[in-house]
Amino acid sequence: MEKSANLKVGDMGFAGASQHPLGIAQMPSHLRSMKKPAPMRRAGEDNTIWFAYPMSEDGKFSAIGWKIISVIFDAKASAYAQLTNYNVAFMVPGNYAKAVVDSVIMVLGVGKYTNVKLWIDGVKSNAQGSISFPQTPDMADYHENLADFELKGAGRNMFALKDIELASKYTIPENGCLIGFSFTTTTESPLVFWGEPMSGGFFFGVPAQNQDVFLDMSLLKLGSLVAMARLDVTNCSHANVSMDKQLEKPALINQETRLSAAVYNNAASAIDNVSFVLTVDGEAQKEQTYNFPAPLAGGGNDELVVPYTFTTEGVHQVEFKITKVNGEVNTSSNPSTSYEVFAFEKSAKRTSVVEEFTGTWCVWCPRGHVGVHKLKERYGDDIIILAGHASRDEKDVDPMGCASYYDVIRAYNPDFPIALYDRSAFGDPYADPASSTLTFGSYKYVEFVKEIMPTEATVALTADWADTGKSVINAKVDFSFGCSRISLGSANPYAIAFVLSEDGMQGEKDDHTWYQANGFSGGTGYNADFGSWTSAGRYVNMAYDNVIVQAWDALNGIDESVPSVVMKDEKLSYSTTLDISANTLIQNKEKLYLTALLLNRNNYSIVNAAQVSLGNGGSASIEGVTDDANGATVVARYNVNGVRLDKAQKGLNIVKYSDGTTKKVMVK
Repeated sequence: MEKSANLKVGDMGFAGASQHPLGIAQMPSHLRSMKKPAPMRRAGEDNTIWFAYPMSEDGKFSAIGWKIISVIFDAKASAYAQLTNYNVAFMVPGNYAKAVVDSVIMVLGVGKYTNVKLWIDGVKSNAQGSISFPQTPDMADYHENLADFELKGAGRNMFALKDIELASKYTIPENGCLIGFSFTTTTESPLVFWGEPMSGGFFFGVPAQNQDVFLDMSLLKLGSLVAMARLDVTNCSHANVSMDKQLEKPALINQETRLSAAVYNNAASAIDNVSFVLTVDGEAQKEQTYNFPAPLAGGGNDELVVPYTFTTEGVHQVEFKITKVNGEVNTSSNPSTSYEVFAFEKSAKRTSVVEEFTGTWCVWCPRGHVGVHKLKERYGDDIIILAGHASRDEKDVDPMGCASYYDVIRAYNPDFPIALYDRSAFGDPYADPASSTLTFGSYKYVEFVKEIMPTEATVALTADWADTGKSVINAKVDFSFGCSRISLGSANPYAIAFVLSEDGMQGEKDDHTWYQANGFSGGTGYNADFGSWTSAGRYVNMAYDNVIVQAWDALNGIDESVPSVVMKDEKLSYSTTLDISANTLIQNKEKLYLTALLLNRNNYSIVNAAQVSLGNGGSASIEGVTDDANGATVVARYNVNGVRLDKAQKGLNIVKYSDGTTKKVMVK
């Protein structure tokens, strides 16, 4: 049964919406520049550095303790709020193997600290492949009892440094180490963190059956512990660069494309360049050298980009291999990566799909409503908007959560609000990714995808009701590829998915779960796009458009919906029936829209899409989506009364095409 699902943000591995009105915009690793923040390396004497996870760009930090953590874990778990014992850790990665630790600095809240222990343990994996933590500090490779101490802040400063020199030095093993700190304190928020969430930057021990179970706090969107370790890196590797797995990329023949691969500096020292060999379809090219725009710090990563032109259609095998680092032989055990490039002659017209992740409880999600409205204004029917709603917890409920779309939200584990752009870019639904102020610029993600992801197929959709009760939808997808492709069995990358959305959804006036939380209320300094929100109250009773109310295999598509062998320009189709008889989320079937997504499972992208309105009996396509699906052009247009129109008119249009077909088209 499709009903308002009890989808909670906590179930998806994150704790809540971004509390900054700009949020964080990013793109998936196979498309964006691979610049994850590298741990800070502060110069010391000789070959020593201070290792720490990066601070926030604005230098700000936050503090947390059991009282706040109890709310994050479960608002009802009041017992957590009474705890005073802490056990936390951060990880020094394996690229610092053979480095020697001689001292550690922690930044803590002011107050008294007792039962203090410093512990260090080599990184090990358990049977499930996860990091294994020592059951108690005393079971770590290195552990040291420290004297009780009291930290006092200077002036209004509520935090202070605790500098600890190890009783004996510790050499970091091959896989890196965990540096931990356990103590007892009644200080309300003793743990200080900063920066963006980074796995390894903040592990938190939760007591369970006489030992601590450690949680990676980056999954709760918290930053890294403000802690540093002084390392002597004399014996560390200085020429170790590995490469990550890459996803399939599309390209146009006879046009220069960008072949790219992610590179990781596993050494302790920064590097200036790498030498590599590029192999295409088994033919190795001459060794080349790539100079990084700025030195790549130890533990950092970047993207190696090489221009290349394919001259033949089809699937091409591409391999990168790093041979040297700063002129020295690369010692990495994983120096290469390979992937496929699907090249074809011409890109089809793309109907862009924006999947907005939102929630009524999310105070900054109004900017998502503003953003997708402006995208629709800009692109009209060349863009499809789909809004995926989810609840945060049992208290902050969004009544429009859709259980059959949950796997998409869970797969991308987003902050709210955020948007997927053809599942090829991941960014803010409103803000300009190149601006530090809240200005409209999310269209840049749309244009970015169009630029780097040529489209190999056209898609058209027709749909109508199979029964008078409007409980079953007949759907037919017509599609054609611009290049032949033969994929054997399970290797077939393509599949069709369906998403049903509804406009104008609104709850009862006394049901406040339908009210949109509004963090812009009473705000100043925002541009005119937010005028209606700054003048509105903290909670707004509104109608919601583009709400996803049911989905069919939305993440990976329907098996065997696309043949494993497709020939260039061959007209293909897929027909099915979609049952909505058990759906209790839908409010008005006259305001339903069905979207067909052609997915490429090899790179998780939406290749192309089409949408139809199910109002007035169905079979009405959204203007602009299917006009060019088979190369046909509009030759005449009429309204429902048969009167010829000189241009598109809002409402239902009857459109005649140059190939002799006639379709009902809904113009929004």
